[in-house]
Amino acid sequence: MHAGRTQGVVQFMANYRAYALGQDGHFVGVQVLLCADDAAAIETARRLFQGQIVELWCGDRLIVQMNESRSNLDGPAL
Repeated sequence: MHAGRTQGVVQFMANYRAYALGQDGHFVGVQVLLCADDAAAIETARRLFQGQIVELWCGDRLIVQMNESRSNLDGPAL
């Protein structure tokens, strides 16, 4: 986690990784994201990887697998 300071308040940012998957299920790209929470990381990954299959991880925890072409979210509930 990373800490930032905003008007005297310490805000922690978690380190996420968004992995783009090809049609064959292999990883084809990765983007490191620093976000305040899971919801912000999901939204950021969705914007970055529009139309692609994406797995979003925080450490060893799978947050969600997104397949925007099928318009669904699979994974643990927020």
